Amino acid sequence: MSNARFANVPPGTRMFFSEKDPTLFPATASLQSDDLLRALRQDGAFTDALAKSLLVVIYSEWDEYYRPNFAKALGRKKNSVRCDLLGDLRLVRNCVVHGQSIITDEHTKVRHLAWQLAPGRLVVTSAMFMKLIDQLNQLKVEVLAEV
Repeated sequence: MSNARFANVPPGTRMFFSEKDPTLFPATASLQSDDLLRALRQDGAFTDALAKSLLVVIYSEWDEYYRPNFAKALGRKKNSVRCDLLGDLRLVRNCVVHGQSIITDEHTKVRHLAWQLAPGRLVVTSAMFMKLIDQLNQLKVEVLAEV
């Protein structure tokens, strides 16, 4: 989305967002124009929030749909179907969902996800997300022999 459409909005102007006319109905959300422009920047808050939402969905689909269905099709237990990259994504997902996006020691456990992680606040940039997509396009799944 281009920030040009907000170029004439004075700084500090409250922007209202709604499915219906916000002058007639309560707005769904509102932001100061400065905050909106900052969030819309490349790798701003909206990029980070969307990327984190998508990585949670990607891992959930793997864990709740694809992994058990692969296992069932192969006559195996779910835990015998593994993917190292998605195992790393699980660590990042847990950081986002359960740790308020604060990396503690997850970076020491990640082995296959090609992100440079360090302790502190996790911000997912567009470059990081595109790297994840590139890696997902090369996804390898392993089926372990059952014990």
